[in-house]
Amino acid sequence: MRLIYICTSNVCRSPIAEAIARHHVKSLNLGEISTPVVFSRGLTDGYSPWGTPAEPRMIKAAKELNVDPAIIADLEKHGSTLLTREEVLDPENIIYLVTDEHLSWTEYTVGAEAVATAKQQNRIRMIASENIPDPYFGDFRGYLEVCSLLLKTVPTSIDLPA
Repeated sequence: MRLIYICTSNVCRSPIAEAIARHHVKSLNLGEISTPVVFSRGLTDGYSPWGTPAEPRMIKAAKELNVDPAIIADLEKHGSTLLTREEVLDPENIIYLVTDEHLSWTEYTVGAEAVATAKQQNRIRMIASENIPDPYFGDFRGYLEVCSLLLKTVPTSIDLPA
């Protein structure tokens, strides 16, 4: 099983969600065979080219919030990557969106049929009941708020089969 966290450019929200989720599933001590692989993807390179590191303001926010250093280390190694059609169609992948708007954006990026298939299989989910705002064009306080919100919602959003 793989968990994929999606945001617009894969530099702010999805990289920190990925790092939080990766460390949360490790803490569950599921064993190597049943521990999901966790990664993140983006939907456009219109704001930053693929391979861009995690947004420095998100890393700073995580440090100011005293996030586990292992999560910060994961975040510091990140490089943005495009979501592919194959990843959406793979029945082993569960996709977590940061906003409901990203559902239509995912359809545009990989095709509506691929998304419809994943939805039918209940493999596309929201991280939280409300949209996670994009802090990219805002001030640093927005990064602190989004990081705090993801620290609370990502672990509770993970629904692993028994």
